[in-house]
Amino acid sequence: MKKIIVLAAFFLACLPAAAFSKDGLRLTAAYMCEQISDAGPENRAVVFSAAEGKIFCFCYFEFVPAKTAVFHIWYHRDRLVAKRRLVLEPPGWKTYSSMQLRETDTGPWRVEILGADKRRLDIVRFSVTD
Repeated sequence: MKKIIVLAAFFLACLPAAAFSKDGLRLTAAYMCEQISDAGPENRAVVFSAAEGKIFCFCYFEFVPAKTAVFHIWYHRDRLVAKRRLVLEPPGWKTYSSMQLRETDTGPWRVEILGADKRRLDIVRFSVTD
């Protein structure tokens, strides 16, 4: 019995952690990618070329209890660049925001994903190179 419990705990620890807001909204995945298609994020990465021209922050919410909003807060070198308000509807929802890249946008970036209650659900970090 102990082996089963230890194995179950090990496998649960290997799963990506879901982030919850106070109202029960559950973020299950957040990625940076080069494109969005019907299937979801394409060419996921943590380093992007400024020549790419545009990047996306994609999120999947497995449980959306009621119509609500989330926010993508984009930072470049710890300087606020953009705030995006995205509306979600039950029961599950995929959403994304994007950023146009310029040659001057090289360096470290992050997108903070906030629930409607302003609770941080995740931070996605990435870099832009020449």
